Amino acid sequence: FFSWIRRIMTHQQRGNDGDAPPLSPNRKVPKYLMLGGDVGGSNARFKLYQYLHEGEIELRRGVMPPGDVVFEKWYRNSDFEGKQFVDIVKQFFADLNAIEDPNVPTAQAKDVQVACLAVAGPVSHNTVTFSNRDWVLDGHQIAQETGIHKVCMVNDFVALGYGLLTLCLKTECITLNNVEPQDEAPMACVGPGTGLGECFLTHDSFDGYMCFESEGGHAEYAPRTDKDIQMLGFMKDKFAAKCSSPNRRVSVERIVSGPGIANVYEFLETQHPEKVDPEFHDKFVAAAHDKKPQLVAENAASCELCDEAMNVFAGAFGSEAGVAGLKWMPFGGLFLTGGLTPKNIDRIKNPDGAFMTAYYDKGRVSPYLLDIPLYAVMVEDLGERGAHWKAVAMIKEMGWDKPSTLARAMSGVQSFTGAVRGLVTGAPPVTKSAKKKKDKDWRPYLPYIAAAATLGSAV
Repeated sequence: FFSWIRRIMTHQQRGNDGDAPPLSPNRKVPKYLMLGGDVGGSNARFKLYQYLHEGEIELRRGVMPPGDVVFEKWYRNSDFEGKQFVDIVKQFFADLNAIEDPNVPTAQAKDVQVACLAVAGPVSHNTVTFSNRDWVLDGHQIAQETGIHKVCMVNDFVALGYGLLTLCLKTECITLNNVEPQDEAPMACVGPGTGLGECFLTHDSFDGYMCFESEGGHAEYAPRTDKDIQMLGFMKDKFAAKCSSPNRRVSVERIVSGPGIANVYEFLETQHPEKVDPEFHDKFVAAAHDKKPQLVAENAASCELCDEAMNVFAGAFGSEAGVAGLKWMPFGGLFLTGGLTPKNIDRIKNPDGAFMTAYYDKGRVSPYLLDIPLYAVMVEDLGERGAHWKAVAMIKEMGWDKPSTLARAMSGVQSFTGAVRGLVTGAPPVTKSAKKKKDKDWRPYLPYIAAAATLGSAV
């Protein structure tokens, strides 16, 4: 509590303390500073946003959140070997302050109200543990060590989910059916890329939509056709060594993802050896693991098995999208994202193609999907947008954008901290009678106690 009071007072006196250099008189002082970050296993990308205007901040669906980018930079995690993630954050602000530009605000980490960091991994209690580095990212600890007022860790696909709220449906999406989204209805997202990400959003009357992470991409793969059943057997054998289940379960991500495309092609080679193109086969075997999916996609026009592999992928993608529609009933919109959606849009949007056919192939409950708006997202920066959106939403959640709340809070802080300083220095206010008795009278502190109560209600 006292740390929070100190931070607010420091924020009011920005540039006048011993830790942070004073702002140049030629530089603008932002009303709010917000940090957005995308932290993967290899790189960390940051964007610092400023908001200069007074009054309550507005978040509107289909509009980019308020705030202008004043500085951005990305770092290789390997350059910070033997250090912790917080050292990258500190380096970001050191690099910012090294810029000699009057249009770029000088700022320390403690000048930042909120930070939203999108991280590749499951987040629990505002903490994520990286599997490929000796890092544990704890939002509360990062805030404490840097001075940022509040740090929120979100799964990278949750950030992408919040990014959906910024989309212009007419210019940044392709509508795959003629269904209007319902106001305040749930939304959902399925996005294949390196893996298969999924998330869903529900509406909260207090602060708009809230996004929830999902590990639906790791649910069991459900074959639909006889060939799919044969492919499931192939995948069971292929990944048997990596599966601890005695039944050798196979997740849908093994098919609906970039690596999944390569897995499908390998299966088809075993089923149709007479159709194998020897020249392409040699290229495929020699290619790096992460290059194989692109190789299959690029040769789909000339290689029969490559084309079939892309159709199998599209069918499995459509089937999983339909499952997401049935699970979450997202009448506010079901969005197809990820790097593979725009790259395969011709296969996806074909009404008679493998994707749409599998999407609607849900037996007696297929009619439910006719009422769900379906969109293919054609932009690939939703994660960055979502981190920005969440950062702005955090300011609104704290009520910092409401002048009446902030004014009442600061009034209470100023009164209360006056009393605290007296207590710390050992010089509390005393009455004349108390001076005669050489005894302290604590009754003058009653107004300060009332001020603290006002502060609590304001916050």
